[in-house]
Amino acid sequence: MRDQKNIVYGPELEKLIDVSLGELLLLTLKAYEDNVLQVDGETGEELTARLLLKRAIKLAKWFKSVGVGVGDSVSINSENRLEFCVVPCAAFLIGATFAPLNPDYTPRELKHVLGLSKPKIIFCSQRTIDKMSGILHEHPYVTNLVLFGKEKSTHANVLMFQTLLEGCEAKEVDEEFEATPVDPKEAVATILCSSGTTGLPKGVMCTHENMTTYVDVVRTTFTDIIYNEDPSDAIIGLTPFFHSFGFMLLFLNTLRGKKMVVISKFKPKLFLDVLVKYKINCTAPSIPVPAEAPASQAVRPVVHQGDAQRRRPLGKDLEKNLKEKFNVKHVSQAYGMTETTLGVLVTPYGSGKAGSSGRIVPGMMAKIVDEDGKALGPYEEGELCFKGPLIMKGYVGDDESTRNTIDSEGWLHTGDVGYYDDEEYFFVVDRIKELIKYKAFQVAPAELEALLQTHPAVQDAAVIGLPNEEAGELPLAFVVKKTGKNVTEKEIEKFVADNVSPQKQLRGGVIFLKEIPKNPTGKILRRRVERKKQAGHDELRAVKTVEEKQIKLNIQRYYGFRSHMLLEHLVPYNNLSLAQHVTKTHLIVQDSLPEYYKGVAVDELVDKVKAEVEEAVLIELHGYKRTHADKEVPDGELENILSTSIVRSINRVLTNKMYETHPHLLDLQIDLDARIESSWYAGGMDAPERIKNLRRRMKYMDEDYVDTPIDRLMVYHGSPSLTVRSQLPLNPVVPFAEAENPDLVVPVFRYDPRVVGTTIEYRHVANIPGFWPGDPYRFGLTSYHKRGHLLPRKDMYKDPEDDKEALHRQGILASFGWLSAQANLLGFTTFNDITYPLVTQTVITNGKVWSFYVYQMNTMLLHSKYIKENPKTNICWTTGELKLFEGVEENKLVGLNEDVLKLLLKLYANAPESRLGLNLAPYLSTEEKLAADYKDDEKRTWLEREYKYLVSNRPRLKEFYQVYSWEKIYKIDHKTRFMEKKLRPFELFIKPEKRRLDERKPFYIPRKLRPELPRWKGRDAKEFFP
Repeated sequence: MRDQKNIVYGPELEKLIDVSLGELLLLTLKAYEDNVLQVDGETGEELTARLLLKRAIKLAKWFKSVGVGVGDSVSINSENRLEFCVVPCAAFLIGATFAPLNPDYTPRELKHVLGLSKPKIIFCSQRTIDKMSGILHEHPYVTNLVLFGKEKSTHANVLMFQTLLEGCEAKEVDEEFEATPVDPKEAVATILCSSGTTGLPKGVMCTHENMTTYVDVVRTTFTDIIYNEDPSDAIIGLTPFFHSFGFMLLFLNTLRGKKMVVISKFKPKLFLDVLVKYKINCTAPSIPVPAEAPASQAVRPVVHQGDAQRRRPLGKDLEKNLKEKFNVKHVSQAYGMTETTLGVLVTPYGSGKAGSSGRIVPGMMAKIVDEDGKALGPYEEGELCFKGPLIMKGYVGDDESTRNTIDSEGWLHTGDVGYYDDEEYFFVVDRIKELIKYKAFQVAPAELEALLQTHPAVQDAAVIGLPNEEAGELPLAFVVKKTGKNVTEKEIEKFVADNVSPQKQLRGGVIFLKEIPKNPTGKILRRRVERKKQAGHDELRAVKTVEEKQIKLNIQRYYGFRSHMLLEHLVPYNNLSLAQHVTKTHLIVQDSLPEYYKGVAVDELVDKVKAEVEEAVLIELHGYKRTHADKEVPDGELENILSTSIVRSINRVLTNKMYETHPHLLDLQIDLDARIESSWYAGGMDAPERIKNLRRRMKYMDEDYVDTPIDRLMVYHGSPSLTVRSQLPLNPVVPFAEAENPDLVVPVFRYDPRVVGTTIEYRHVANIPGFWPGDPYRFGLTSYHKRGHLLPRKDMYKDPEDDKEALHRQGILASFGWLSAQANLLGFTTFNDITYPLVTQTVITNGKVWSFYVYQMNTMLLHSKYIKENPKTNICWTTGELKLFEGVEENKLVGLNEDVLKLLLKLYANAPESRLGLNLAPYLSTEEKLAADYKDDEKRTWLEREYKYLVSNRPRLKEFYQVYSWEKIYKIDHKTRFMEKKLRPFELFIKPEKRRLDERKPFYIPRKLRPELPRWKGRDAKEFFP
C-alpha cells in the first residue's frame, strides 16, 4: 500500500513474539525436542533439539562461571560445523552478544574486528587456532580460547569444547534453568560485520527484537515455501554462518524445528548427493549450479534467496539454469542487507516479475528518494530507503556512520538505486556505494587502497570492481608507481594476498597508470578509472555473432547525440586544423606518393593503358557536353557529374587491362555512389556555455576547470563516387613503431567548431562503412571523391591557399571516416584502439585535376585523457593538385600527364596481402562469423525481440519480401548495396518504392530512446525530433 507521501507499506505484521531470544529458544527447543535440527553433510552425524538444548544450557552456565553476562560478547572464528549453533544459543540464554568472525580474516583484519566487539571468549577450529593464538596478546579483553574438535591444540591455555560439555549428554534437560531477562528492544543480540565504503568492516548491532520480528515475518511470508509442516523437508547450510544470511538461516531454521544439512565447503558431488538424499527444498545464495547436474534430478522445489553478490535480482539465465538442472517449480528472490537483519523485499510465492527483487515484507516501510530527499512515485529511480522494526540499532562504536546511514526520522539509506512499479514490486538497478561485491562478500575499495599505498613502490592506487558473470565483481587495482621504483603486477598481487583474506585478493588483476583521476577534493573518480575500457573488452569478447557485435560496437547509433557534423560537400573556411585535430593526423605534402610505392612497378603498364584512357576520357567529355551543356545546374554539380563519369570509365579500363598481371584485381568489390557515415569521439573541444555555467556553480572546482576542454562526438558524412574493397588489407606504408616518431606534431586546435562554420545538431548517429556485417570485403583499398563543392567557394574566398586547405581537409576526413567505420566493423572502437595499422588510398578529382592521398591509421584513441599521452599519430601523405590532361583540341586529348597516370596505376597495383599471424577481427573468430552468416534469420528474430526499435540493416528475407525485392533491384541498378539508415523501411514503417534514394527527410528516433531535453515553450521545440 502506498500513501500520498509516496511511502510504500508492507502488510500488517501480527507480532506473536514479545520475549527475548533466550526465552524463545527455551520454548521452541523443548517443543521440538525430538526433531533432528542439523546433520553433518559429510559424516552424517545428527544434532537433535534436545541435545542442542542440553549443550547450550551447559555452555551458558560455564559462561556465567567465567564472568560472561549481559552486555558481554563471545565470538566464533570457524567454518560451518555442527557445534557452531551451540555458542550463539548459549549466549542468548544469558543475554550476551554473539559476534561471529570470518575464518579467512588475516591478522590485520582480525585486529580491527576484534576491537569492535571485544569478545571475552573466542571459539576456534583447527584451521584458525594458530592465527588467533598469534594475536591474542594484543587483545587483553579475551580471557579464553576454546577449540572445536577432538584434536588437542599445541598452544598453551586453550580449552577444548568437548571438555566444557563433558557429561551433559547423559543428563536430562535442566528444567529449572531460566533465561536471563533482557529488554528485547535495547539488548544487542548479534554484532555482524558489514563492509563500508570508507575502509575496514563495520559492526552491525541487531537487537533481540530485530531477530524475533524476523521470525514472525518468516512465519507469514515463507510458510508455504520453506517452513511447511512436512518433517522430511530439509534445508542446506552452505552459506558461511558468520555471514548475516547464513547465520539467520541457521537461527531461523532452529526456531522452526527444521532439519539443516551443514556443509563446510562447496564440493559439487557432495552438494548433489545431499540434495537427493535429504530432499533439500531450499538452497542458499551464490551457489554455483554444477555442470554435471542431471536435468532430471528428483529434487524438491528450490528457493534461491536473491543474489547476495550484488544485492540485485538473480539473472534470468541463472534462474533458468536452476529450474532446468533441478526441476525447480519456483525461484523466490529477496533483497536485504546486514543492516536490515535480513531480506526486506521478497518475491511472493507463485508470483513475481522478471528482474524484480520482490515486495516489501510485513511490518516494514519503503520509499525511493531523490538527491534532495524527496520521496518519488512509481517508475522514478532514486535511493532505496527502509524503516521499521527490522532496522539495526546502529554500528558499534561508530556513531557518525550510524547517523550517515539512519536519518533523524529512522529511515535507513541503503546506497542502492531502484524504483517500484504500479503493483509495488521493487527493482534494484544500480549501487551508489562503492562496495565491490565478490560472491557473497563485501569488499571495501578504500581498505585495499590504504594497504596498497603502504607498498614501498606504490605512489597512489585505486580499486574498482571488474564485472564478472560468476563472482559478481573482481577487485581490480590501478596503481601509480613511485618515480624510480620498479614493481610488477604479480608482486603487487602477492603483497595484497599476504595481507588480506581470500575474497579481497586482486583477482581482477593490476593495471599501472600514470595518474589516478580525482576530483578537486581528492576523492577518487572510480567510474572514470578505466572501468569502461575493461568492461568494454569483456563485453566484446562475450558477443557471439556478427549482428550482436554490431549492436555492441555501435551503441551510439541508437541514441540522439549533440554532434559536430563534418560534411564532405560543405567545407567551412580555414577548417584544416580542425580536421587534423579531431583525427590526430600529421599531413605530409610532397611531389609523389610515399617511398613505399617506389617498389610498385607500373612503367610497362603505361603504354598498355594510355590509349584507352584517352579514349575513355574523350567519350565522357563529349557525352557530358551534349547532355548537360544547356541545362541550368548549380555550380559544381556539372563538374561532379563529369568527374563521376570519367572515374568510372578509367576504373573500367584499368581493371580490364591489369587483371592478367595483377590477379588480385579479380577479387575486388566495386561499389558506385556508396554512402559513408562514421562517428568517433575527439578531445580538446571547447565546452558549451551551459557546461561552463554548470562548472562555475561547482564551488569545489578550480577556476581553471571551467575552461577545460571536453570530448565531443564527431560525425562524418561522405558520398564517394566509386569505392574499391578487398578481403585482405593493404600493408602499412611505414612500420607501426615509426608512427611514434615524436617529430610528427599535430596542430593543436582548441576552438568550438561553430567558429569555422561546422554545423551542430541532434541526429541519429550510425557507423556505416559501406558494406554489410559479415561481408568478406572488409577492407577499403581506394575511394574516389568529387571536388565540385570547391567551385562555389571562389566567390566567397579569393585565397587559393584556402582551396588547398579545403582539399586536404576533405582527403583527411574521407580517409579517416572510412577507416574508423571499417575499424568498428572489425571489432575496434574508440575505447579499445586498433592493434594494427589500417591503410587506405583516396583520390579527389573533377576528372581533370587529381589529388592523391595515402592514409595510415595508427590510433583511434582521441579522447581528452589520451590525446596528449598517446604517442601514436595518424599519417596522411598527399601529392597536392595534379592535372591528368590539359584540355581537348580537335577531338584529341591534349597533354596527357603520364606521371599522374603512373600514380593512378600504382594505387591499383598496390596489392593487398594476407597478414599471417595477425588477428584482423580480435573479438570475433572465423567460426563465429560463419555461424552468424548461416543463422542470420534466427539472429534477426532475436534482434527484433530484444531491440524493438534497433533493427539493423539487412531485413529478414521471408517476412519483408517487398523490401528484399526493392533491395535487389537497387543493387542491380546501382551495383552497390543498400546502406543508408534513413531508408530502413522496417524501422521507419514507410513504403520503400515510394521514397527516392536521395530524399532527405527528418531523422527518426524512437520516443523511448530520445534524450531528455528542456521542455521549451516555443514554435521551434518540435524541430528536434519528428
